[in-house]
Amino acid sequence: MKKILVLVTFIILVLSIFYYREFEDYYKSGENDSFEIKVGQEFHIRLYENGSTGYSNCWLNEKNNPLLKKVKEEYSQSLNARLGYIGSGGLIEMTFKGLKVGVDTVKIANCSFRDGEKCTDYNTENTKSDNEFIIKITD
Repeated sequence: MKKILVLVTFIILVLSIFYYREFEDYYKSGENDSFEIKVGQEFHIRLYENGSTGYSNCWLNEKNNPLLKKVKEEYSQSLNARLGYIGSGGLIEMTFKGLKVGVDTVKIANCSFRDGEKCTDYNTENTKSDNEFIIKITD
């Protein structure tokens, strides 16, 4: 009986760690950070997103950013969404690559798509950012 209890406890602990690593390790709205990378190196930003609400995370200053390039964007459903709960949301992971030496800021906002807008319709002039990430790119 003790062996079974230890095994069940171990399994629950391992599952909890996997859940945390996949679904709780992200930047919440209002959290900011900084990264120091080399030219050609990539870094990742993970944010919560729930497209069923009509909102999505957009990179506001993408057009004015010669130092960085977004190379990948991947969405992962939350555990509740995987279990079939409608409207549960998940995490969006944006991967960026440093192109040139310098310092810049990635500004992200949770933007509305209710009236047919796209991410390209939002910028730093018409939208306040929810997250800001300062990126220092070196040789």
